[in-house]
Amino acid sequence: MKVRSSENILLKHVYDQAVKDCNNGCHNWVYKVKKLLVDYEFVDIFDNAHVLNTKSFTLVFKMKVIEMYTREWYDTVNKSTVMDLYQFSKPDFGYETHLDVLPKSLRIFFSRLRMSVHPLRIQTGRYTHDKRPRNERYCMVCNSHDIEDQYHCMCICLCYSNFRKQYIDKNIM
Repeated sequence: MKVRSSENILLKHVYDQAVKDCNNGCHNWVYKVKKLLVDYEFVDIFDNAHVLNTKSFTLVFKMKVIEMYTREWYDTVNKSTVMDLYQFSKPDFGYETHLDVLPKSLRIFFSRLRMSVHPLRIQTGRYTHDKRPRNERYCMVCNSHDIEDQYHCMCICLCYSNFRKQYIDKNIM
C-alpha cells in the first residue's frame, strides 16, 4: 500500500513493472504479496488497496493471520497420535505462565515430556527395530507391566518416587 501510494516516480515505475510481470506469470515479490492476501482471504484487497485505511487493514490482517495460525495449530495437535499429553495439558493456544515459575532445567524437561520428546517407551517403541504396538510398550524400569508413558513416569512408577517427592506438590497427588 505504501509503494502504491508513493510519490516517487521511479518506485512507482518499478512497482508497475513488477505487477505487469506478476500478471504474466512471473513469481516475483508482488506475486508473493498477492498470494499471501489470497491465502488469508483478502482476495479483493490487492486490486483495491487505494481505498483502504492502512492502519485498520494492518490490524484486521494481523488478527486474521493469528486466527488462521491458531486454527491450524489446533488441527495439527488434535490429529497427532503422538502428542496425547500435549493435547490434554494444552487446550488453548498461548503462552504458558508456569514456564516463568519453573527453573530452566525443569522447564526444558517438562516441555520435552509434554511434547513427547523423551526416552519413554511410549515414544521410543515406535521407532525401534522391533516396533511394539502401543499397548505393549511396558515400563522396563519397574517391570509393572504398565505402559511407560508420561502418566506412569510422573504418577505411578516406583523408581521415580524420589523425583515426585522433590518436585511435585503433595497437595496435587
